[in-house]
Amino acid sequence: MKIYLIRTCDNKDRYYTLEIVPTLFSDFLLIIEYGAVNNNKPTGVVKKYFSIYMKAMDELNSTLNKKLKKGYRNKRQGN
Repeated sequence: MKIYLIRTCDNKDRYYTLEIVPTLFSDFLLIIEYGAVNNNKPTGVVKKYFSIYMKAMDELNSTLNKKLKKGYRNKRQGN
């Protein structure tokens, strides 16, 4: 599942995507991408590895809550 967040700041549309994927070695990878909507490539990509799925979910939820407090909204809910 991929979570897509969007926010308009200074007349620019910004986005965050959050996704947890399993690795080949039974770990879990949290991938966070962010940048401007009109750019072809993301401004940044953060990859964090976790050995336990629930720790990856805790980190995803923590990041999600921080971004929602900053004014980001879930694209599915906002459209």
